[in-house]
Amino acid sequence: MYRRLTDADEKWELITEGMPESKGTIISILESNPYTKDEFYCLNNRGIYCSKDSGVSWEMLDIPWRKEYCLQHPWGLAIKE
Repeated sequence: MYRRLTDADEKWELITEGMPESKGTIISILESNPYTKDEFYCLNNRGIYCSKDSGVSWEMLDIPWRKEYCLQHPWGLAIKE
């Protein structure tokens, strides 16, 4: 996953801390938490991840993840208060 600090930044920074290996990972869906500044969520076939520092580091959420999800492409992610 890549991020940049501001829209004016030309350089993108590779983020790997807390994220799964890119090989075998299907495209991730990102969503910001509209209720908490700097909090983001990421969904892919490996699980759901949360960043509380604007995407610098990520932590996999401890939720049940069925084996068949590992072969599926996610299509949406919603954040609920």
